[in-house]
Amino acid sequence: MQNLNSNRVVQSLPLSILRKPALNQSLPLGEPKLGLAQEAFSELIISGGKQQFLALLAPVLQSLSHEQADRWLTLVAPPETISNQWLRSIGVNPQKTIVISDRSPAKVMKILRQTLSLGLSHTVVSWIDVMPEGLKQQLSRQAAYTQSKWLNIKHPFTLAC
Repeated sequence: MQNLNSNRVVQSLPLSILRKPALNQSLPLGEPKLGLAQEAFSELIISGGKQQFLALLAPVLQSLSHEQADRWLTLVAPPETISNQWLRSIGVNPQKTIVISDRSPAKVMKILRQTLSLGLSHTVVSWIDVMPEGLKQQLSRQAAYTQSKWLNIKHPFTLAC
């Protein structure tokens, strides 16, 4: 585990780190307005090889890591090709990025649900290939409720949950 104040992307942190009050993010009250759940969820489907995948993903992650200084960019179970070294090389802001590397399908869903529920991330990025529609809608509503965005990326080496 690495210190959040270091100049490195955080690797394999426990979810309890997201609960620290340092970000002082208050959550909205009530249900999200109709349609906000669809706006909170985006999906990116990338075909091609590893190099194409990384080339398409790099500007997305770099841009997201520099958004909203008071909240995190959280990567949940990225593929092994997305290393700390690669994230640094593309200019991802290490002080505002959390990488949770557990790739066990059951744990990934739990982590994703908790991360979206806490609302301390402006964007949560997941790599899940197959997900039941009802679960996708539930997580989208949770993202909208906490005013977070959820980006799911599908590629041949993503998880099936």
